[in-house]
Amino acid sequence: MSVTPLLPSHIAFSPNTQTISKPLQTLVFGSGGSIRVFDPATGSFSQWNKN
Repeated sequence: MSVTPLLPSHIAFSPNTQTISKPLQTLVFGSGGSIRVFDPATGSFSQWNKN
C-alpha cells in the first residue's frame, strides 16, 4: 500500500481561542505545518503557545 504524503497544513486562530483539540494539533504538526495566532490589532501572526 502506498501512502500519499501530506502537504504542510498551517492554521490561524483568534487570540481569544482557549483550546485546540489534540487531534487537530496532531494533524497540523504531523504534516509539518504550524499553528499561529492572528492579532487583528497589529495585523500580525505569532506562534501558538501550547501550554
